[in-house]
Amino acid sequence: MIPFPPMYEDDFKASARFLDSDDIGMNRPSFKAALSVEAINGDISCFLAVLLGDVKVWGSDHFMKFWADGACVIELTQDGDLQVQDRNGHVGWSSGTSGLGVKSLELQKRSGNLILIDTKNRTRWQSFDYPTDNLLWSQQLNASTRLTTPVTSSPAFFYSLEIRSSKLTLCLNFEDQKYSYWEFKPQRKANISFIRLGSRGLKLFNRNSTKIGQILETDGKAVRFLALEKTGNLKLYHARKSYTNLIVFESSYQAIDNFCNLPLPCGFSRVCTRNINSTCLDLPETQKYSGFCDRSFKMVELEGVDTVLRKPSQMNNLTKDECSSSCTEDCSCAAALYAKQKCYHYGLIAGAREVGRGSESSFWVKVEKGRHGISTSLMNKILLIGEVANVLAICCIVGGILYWVLKIRQKRRGNSGTDSN
Repeated sequence: MIPFPPMYEDDFKASARFLDSDDIGMNRPSFKAALSVEAINGDISCFLAVLLGDVKVWGSDHFMKFWADGACVIELTQDGDLQVQDRNGHVGWSSGTSGLGVKSLELQKRSGNLILIDTKNRTRWQSFDYPTDNLLWSQQLNASTRLTTPVTSSPAFFYSLEIRSSKLTLCLNFEDQKYSYWEFKPQRKANISFIRLGSRGLKLFNRNSTKIGQILETDGKAVRFLALEKTGNLKLYHARKSYTNLIVFESSYQAIDNFCNLPLPCGFSRVCTRNINSTCLDLPETQKYSGFCDRSFKMVELEGVDTVLRKPSQMNNLTKDECSSSCTEDCSCAAALYAKQKCYHYGLIAGAREVGRGSESSFWVKVEKGRHGISTSLMNKILLIGEVANVLAICCIVGGILYWVLKIRQKRRGNSGTDSN
């Protein structure tokens, strides 16, 4: 049990570890099962967690938080149900194993799988069956399961890693809409039945359990877990010892290397530019989300801009002008993309990035008529300023190098003159 302080404290956080895989080695942090609490916005969240070192790799609070009162308690009931409760006995989470003869809770040493065992030594519940935003060694995902990040608020959205027949996809989920922004297809053309994390990376299998592809780590070190990050990126992590003798985790693979190719690098209603520092530019007066379709709104094209987001459904056989008009009349459309003679509608303005002039695609955003906060000419000026800034930055770097080269030459000549005297 973890008792709460008598008065709410913003930084209150505590953990009581009750199972340890006891697998500490040079580069092998151990798994632990812990009861944890954390203060969030005036309330205290109470949850069961699996930790790898100090990293939370599974938690009962992933899909729904339990706001506890007074204390956080974990109990394996007499009829075999594992429960997380508060001081008043309110149950915030349970394994749902009541009446199944569960006798014990165990933590697997190598994989970190938390399991409930019955009297016949059968597994009745396991954390591997309820994936969150991490995948551990030997853990599998099939077409009916996915990795997800916690749902954000205002607006509500989350990222997911999903199997779609012949490819893996990363998706941004917003309201009832799904937008993909990265995909991986194995070289062997076959449908993916399931994926499994191994020591070298993520393995892809067909329905006959034959490996058809793999996403490999790049550092030659054993992978400990795969993480779907809060940014929407997908990374493989290995462990190493730091110079202070602490075990830390480092990324040995990431799906998206370019900042502007992330789904929300700049948040909503902003454009990610291609300059050296990947600047984020505001799109003033745009409608961030859907719900605008009357005559007081119009579409403005942003030249040299598109979006990294893609929808599985699109409208075919439309002209460029028809694509723009269809979004104007669609209440659920906040932006539109016309690419390769296909028209995509978006319920939000996100993933916008500079691609340069001469792009074959066209991207529009919905704005209110009479507002002059954004226009094609304004965007052209802004992007031109970004390009000028790039040139100036490069000139400064080159100028600095030349300056130091000249200084070194002058110094050498001075030393040479001194020696000759």
